[in-house]
Amino acid sequence: MRNDFGAAQQSANVSGSYNIVVQASGDEITIDINRPHLTLAARHRPARRPNKYLDLLNPFNRAIPMVGRDRELQSLEAWRDGEAAISARCLIGGAGSGKTRLALELCAAAERLGWFAGFVDHRELDRFHGQQNLSAWDWPKPTLIVVDYAAAKARILRQWLAELVQRQGNSPNRLRLLLLERHAQRDLGWWPELTTPGNWAQAELGNLFDPPEPIALSNIADVDNRRQILKSAMEAASSVKGLGKPLLCPQKGEDPDFDRRLADRALEFAPLHLLMAGILGVEHNLRTPLLLGPTEMAEYLANFELERIHVLAQDRGLSRDFLRYLAAGLTLAGGCSRDDLVQMIAEEAETRGFTGDRAEVEQALLNALPGEQPNLIAPVLPDLIGEAAVIKVMCTRSDKQQIDAVKRWHRRAPKPVLSSVIRIIQDYAVKDDHPALKWFDAIVEGTNDLATLMAIASQMPERTVALAERAAHLYVKMVAAVRPKPDAAYDQEATAILAGSLNNLATRLSDLGQREQALKVAQEAVDIRRELAATRPDAFRPYLAGSLNNLANRLGDLGQREQALEVAQEAVEIRRELAATRPDAFRPDLAGSLNNLAGRLSDLGQREQALEAAQEAVELYRELAATRPDAFRPDLAGSLNNLANRLGDLGQREQALKVAQEAVEIRRELAATRPDAFRPDLAGSLNNLANRLSDLGQREQALKVAQEAVELYRELAATRPDAFRPYLAGSLNNLANRLSDLGQREQALEVAQEAVDIRRELAATRPDAFRPDLAGSLNNLANQLSDLGQREQALEAAQEAVELYRELAATRRDAFRPYLARSLSVMADCLENVGRDEEAIYAGEQAVATLSPYFVARPAAFLGLMRAMVRDYVRRCGKAGREPDTKLLEPILGKL
Repeated sequence: MRNDFGAAQQSANVSGSYNIVVQASGDEITIDINRPHLTLAARHRPARRPNKYLDLLNPFNRAIPMVGRDRELQSLEAWRDGEAAISARCLIGGAGSGKTRLALELCAAAERLGWFAGFVDHRELDRFHGQQNLSAWDWPKPTLIVVDYAAAKARILRQWLAELVQRQGNSPNRLRLLLLERHAQRDLGWWPELTTPGNWAQAELGNLFDPPEPIALSNIADVDNRRQILKSAMEAASSVKGLGKPLLCPQKGEDPDFDRRLADRALEFAPLHLLMAGILGVEHNLRTPLLLGPTEMAEYLANFELERIHVLAQDRGLSRDFLRYLAAGLTLAGGCSRDDLVQMIAEEAETRGFTGDRAEVEQALLNALPGEQPNLIAPVLPDLIGEAAVIKVMCTRSDKQQIDAVKRWHRRAPKPVLSSVIRIIQDYAVKDDHPALKWFDAIVEGTNDLATLMAIASQMPERTVALAERAAHLYVKMVAAVRPKPDAAYDQEATAILAGSLNNLATRLSDLGQREQALKVAQEAVDIRRELAATRPDAFRPYLAGSLNNLANRLGDLGQREQALEVAQEAVEIRRELAATRPDAFRPDLAGSLNNLAGRLSDLGQREQALEAAQEAVELYRELAATRPDAFRPDLAGSLNNLANRLGDLGQREQALKVAQEAVEIRRELAATRPDAFRPDLAGSLNNLANRLSDLGQREQALKVAQEAVELYRELAATRPDAFRPYLAGSLNNLANRLSDLGQREQALEVAQEAVDIRRELAATRPDAFRPDLAGSLNNLANQLSDLGQREQALEAAQEAVELYRELAATRRDAFRPYLARSLSVMADCLENVGRDEEAIYAGEQAVATLSPYFVARPAAFLGLMRAMVRDYVRRCGKAGREPDTKLLEPILGKL
């Protein structure tokens, strides 16, 4: 083929498992070895015949037919064949969701069409990035490149993508980059680091992606597909085990209990989970193999692999512990080359005092963990099982031995080991004392280099309880590393990184309950991004809107409600403009800002406007979730929860209950698969659902739901008190009401007192944020005390609540006067109970007068409360032989 200058271009014929793109230039076909090249591993090509269970689970073996992914594969093929010269896409999904397998199928199909296609591992990406004249790199035919564990390479990928953006349309051959990762959040972590422009040359980074945001890979929801995967797994496992007749799961209708389990929406089986269940079913002769959770199955199968290595060590006369330890270390490191293996064995043998034959160890590992090429050693795959094997092996040693070992492996392979440790924490660190958290700390301690800190922080999931403190600490270190010295020259890219780090730090601090510090940091992020947006609006206004949204939340957390509303409105205005010109890119952001705006409006008593914003947010998220459910169902659930509250505020109770139930259903499914991320959200939705059920008189069910919410918040607050004690107090307050509704008064009082105690402590340190909550809990406590005849104490609590609400309503009239009215009504009851009838009449009259304008404007929202207050007021007046104030009641009676 000829280029524009008449020089011949040729590419090497490619064979074997690796494609090396070599370019020749000039009429004499002289190879220019200084031209950069990239090596792709053709991991999609057929592998050896499976001979053990883990061969069936290793996605690179493609041993079991892929089921239930036709739609996703068609979408990827359409993207591959699209008109854009250069395009990138990001695919995300949890452990075992099938990302790698889908990418392998895409590569295989591309190769059949004449493309170069394959995976680029992190070592090759480092080598490629380090070459000179990277801008001269070219691809002589259509090329598909897959990058797994992309978060660990966010900065290198950004520089490469920025280079490719400048070449869009300048190559005759299409180039596709498919990034794979477990998580990617729009405003936090590796994704914004990858797509946020640092300078003018990177301004179009985001436009390279199609679609603009990551695509979440759903689990297997179709029951027939689930059954087919199980069937295929059991057939293959039966063959590996040498059964003459394969063991199969029940057919549809044959076992109703199994059918119900298989169809359980809350389980949302990932493909790997079904494959593991099928294998364990064959191993234990079970036709209904759905009894264990995914990590339990992974741990069980990891034992098979470790036992196999044990047998291999015995056959060769080697130390079982040493060989298993090396296999675990290699799994942490993501495998290695044979040359690296020799040096690694020598180092570990010396460290651990191994005196056996090192050549025998090398050969044993080559046999135990064969890679796609003879000179490669693979990790234990798939990840979930490899992680279980690492934990089991490492935890046979002392804490110091574990940490020293992890440090050594991290020194050899920094990024793969860090990625492995973070994945282990996500999958297995249910409690704060999990050893992998200590491994993580050992890796991070003493690290102050910005690039390294960014690489670590980018891999931290946004939604996490286990890593919350560590994520915040990382961003503190990043901010310190990137903040310019007083006499330093202005650097726009560094300034953009600083703003992003501050924004992320504010979110992390808020997650930990450090609200004042979070607000200070969020404000600085907005100030910096406002300056950046003033000079380059196209590049930085989207990020300014994100920081404004964050700032609005932080202001709201501290009770600065008017300012929070003003900032939230600015964020919506910017994002509405952006969504009008680029809806695919910015409608998700607009939906998030609308959801936030609804909360801010509600805080100030602007309930109709709040409902309108919440409804628009839900409509947008429904549309987004219809096409990308796993990407947007978490956001949809949050907006539904918000909408249920707004509907409840306006007395639309049946609709509020329906919406709250949908939110709980979604979040229950999400928490079943990712508890570390979604249990806090589930607790919040359960709390809300309990209120909605109570509003409609479904008291037993409301109590059950409220108890579940309290149990979840207790567990969360036990490990993260600053973050979750405020939510625990709210759920306790709710539970007290539900117990009281059912006559369980002693228990209701105990729970209400605990809520007050927590909120009093919180209000002492952060009055603006927590005095409204304290007033609500005091009101509730007064009711519980009164129910048990403790009348003087009840009056004391009610009076304190009224005083608090008076102070709050003095500065935020519309937000707090309805609550003041309710509190006055409670105090009136308490005064009457202690025989202070005249004061009770006056307090009740004040309550009616305070609520009257709100009731007249929105009768449906306050009907029940107003009826009760008017009834009690009229009754008390009659008891005292007085006429009620007809002027006060006249505008009300016609609407009751």
